[in-house]
Amino acid sequence: MRQNISIYNITEKKSKKGKQFWTTKTNKGDMSIWDKDIADKMLKEGIRKVCDLETEENNGFTNITLFNGAYGPVDDATEKIQDDSANRTKQASMIISYAKDIAVAEIQALIGKCKDIAEAKELITTIEAKLFEHAKGLMELHKELIK
Repeated sequence: MRQNISIYNITEKKSKKGKQFWTTKTNKGDMSIWDKDIADKMLKEGIRKVCDLETEENNGFTNITLFNGAYGPVDDATEKIQDDSANRTKQASMIISYAKDIAVAEIQALIGKCKDIAEAKELITTIEAKLFEHAKGLMELHKELIK
């Protein structure tokens, strides 16, 4: 697909099989470059610029397959917004994971205090309903954090 994409950086890497490739951070997410000539042209002309590129999706990855030139400087505000959004998503994920760990420990402690299986099952059913409500609230919080 041909599109204009802001290129923030390009990093050389090696695949698990030892093949040389490059990754680039863009305004549309991380992308890969498997052609040395394309990578060399982009390193020379395309860093921190809006570039006319051809891309292909392959196994969930986006690969740059053609570099048609660079046109203008990258808008720094756009890059900052993307970085801030990624950081908020990561923070929300960490908070949710921490809350889950606390909930599991609390549930295990409560179940350990039950007199019999029937009481434990009733407790679990009550906790499941409460967790479902909390999960809905956390999803709303997550949506707010990534705006």
